[in-house]
Amino acid sequence: MRLTLQTYTVEFNRDGSPLRGNVVGRLKKNDHRFIANDGDENTLNQLSSRLKEQVGRSGFVRVGDDGKNLFTFNEIGKL
Repeated sequence: MRLTLQTYTVEFNRDGSPLRGNVVGRLKKNDHRFIANDGDENTLNQLSSRLKEQVGRSGFVRVGDDGKNLFTFNEIGKL
């Protein structure tokens, strides 16, 4: 589902590398809010970047195999 990123936070490892992204967004289809974790390494790297603000960007959310919501900036198709 397509969404707009409203806020996020990134947890870091002791060595300063990004560990996990936590995202709050709003679905464009029905305006419902959701919470998700980063869905791939590329998204986590973008969330932890200091070069560009991520709030307001569009992205996608899907339910992972473990039942958790996963957020990505690029849509991931089913294999």
